[in-house]
Amino acid sequence: LNFPDLGVDGTFPLGAAVTVALITRGWNPWAALLASIASGLAAGCLTGLLNVKLKISPLLSGIIVMTCLWSVNLVIAGRSNLPLFGMETIFNNGPATLIPESLGGFQLRTLIVSFLVVTLLKLGMDGWLGTRSGLLLRAVGDNQQIVVAVARDPGRVRVVGIALANGLVALSGGIVAQQQGFFEISMGTGQMVAGLAS
Repeated sequence: LNFPDLGVDGTFPLGAAVTVALITRGWNPWAALLASIASGLAAGCLTGLLNVKLKISPLLSGIIVMTCLWSVNLVIAGRSNLPLFGMETIFNNGPATLIPESLGGFQLRTLIVSFLVVTLLKLGMDGWLGTRSGLLLRAVGDNQQIVVAVARDPGRVRVVGIALANGLVALSGGIVAQQQGFFEISMGTGQMVAGLAS
């Protein structure tokens, strides 16, 4: 998208906060992850709309959303850190319990469950990016004129892309929170820089 979205520093802990808050209220951990994706989609839509509709620069719109999400995350979690100890997570319920927890010093169960989730997401994204709407999304960052030439609004496509990216970031935050066993308000600090460095 050619859009440096600093909002992910707030979206990552948003996914973690939503996931942990819902699990501590008795939700299924997989359903909590779906809710975290929805929260990330909403945050991404906000970032995209600030940029596209209000003409705020990409960096500043991301910073605005990141700053807002700091307070939103505190409201969702109720405090700056929230433990998950003793609660069901995607790593200790259902079919995951059939996998040995560790093998040779590696957290085998965590690796396998994470690998399966990432593989399913990759296959889904590859399938979608091959469709017409996925190709438009891929084109909007490289050449907006192509999107305009096929009678599509590049702003709308950009909002969809930013929302999708933030939904995936929130999902990552939810998975990390379940793996670590807690939510912490500053767990998203530096995520954008770490992603760019990677």
